Amino acid sequence: MKENASLASLDLFYMIDELSSVEGAIAEKAYSKGDAVSLALHIPSKGKVFLNFSFPGFVYLSSNKPSFSSLTSFASSLRKRLSQSRLKGVSQHNFDRVLIFEFEAKWGKFFLVAELFSKGNLILCDSDMVIIMPLKFQSWSSRKIRPHNSYAPPPASVNPLTLSQEEFIGIAASSEKSIAGVLASVLGLGGVYAEEVLYRAGFPKSSEERNRLDEKKGKESLLRIYSSLKSLFSLEKKPTAYFKDSSLFKIAPFPVLSLGSLESRRFESMSAAINEFAFLEDNEDKEEGRLNRVLSDQLRMLEEYRLKRDDARLKAEMVYSHYAEIDELLNLLRNNRSLLQGENSIAEKVKKKFPFVREINGKTGRVVVTFTHNSKNSS
Repeated sequence: MKENASLASLDLFYMIDELSSVEGAIAEKAYSKGDAVSLALHIPSKGKVFLNFSFPGFVYLSSNKPSFSSLTSFASSLRKRLSQSRLKGVSQHNFDRVLIFEFEAKWGKFFLVAELFSKGNLILCDSDMVIIMPLKFQSWSSRKIRPHNSYAPPPASVNPLTLSQEEFIGIAASSEKSIAGVLASVLGLGGVYAEEVLYRAGFPKSSEERNRLDEKKGKESLLRIYSSLKSLFSLEKKPTAYFKDSSLFKIAPFPVLSLGSLESRRFESMSAAINEFAFLEDNEDKEEGRLNRVLSDQLRMLEEYRLKRDDARLKAEMVYSHYAEIDELLNLLRNNRSLLQGENSIAEKVKKKFPFVREINGKTGRVVVTFTHNSKNSS
């Protein structure tokens, strides 16, 4: 699939209304396979819908259950925290290719962060935006996507939604980039929509007007471009898929005039278009994708083993630190079997002397104790 086909920041801006249609839904089961994740949602009085992520660049809704049904460790993490929670809201972080889904349950609030850039990622966070589990373990110089780290969004860029006319002129006039480069990279529109802004402003690609514009960024021309830029945020939604050489080139929320020469097809929604094309994959990318998935799974398993190791080590340290008390308790129980019978006996004869005793099961002989270490309980 062509890189342009992935959703751009502007696409996500238009998709918020579509995704918000499932706010209030109850989360049910989660599924994942490789770079694909699907979360089943139940909408009261309407039925079931699936919130799908196909990384690196797609998010969409569908009425059909995904073809995969494997329960990976990541899907298991989603089920454990989100099952029976309610989807409270969907938002776009600034104008980035980052969507944040807020879930609320009786046992807490959770955030599911979808990063739809680079190789893509889906990150489950707690109410304080501390990472519980990511789909992929990733590292950059400015941030790390790992369990227990606070989630940090990508570095902030210029937000064209809030950009004033004076700010735009200042950025465009002072930049060494071409005006297309400013729109595409500095403002985060991407190549397709940068060309669309210029096309609608009267500066189509390879035209004389465009050549003169790149030579001299006059204020009048920049004002026309700014007006064209702002108009892109209030167009009527008419989702359209564009094809180049019989392959999907771009899915857009509105007709892209600069792509008028390409074959196109209209859809009822962005999700309908994406649902048909999201899992197309170039053959040369399959092996790299498979290896990346294997590595990500191995890193996730390693982190889980580390967590289990640390928990076992903490419990061992607690036993060692309180060995004398535990030994005294066990000797008392061995020599007085009657203490194991009945809750009243435990409360009166054992818990008074050993306040760290939480449970004694007379039938199985199981004894549960709780100690506190560095503000964490260990049982």
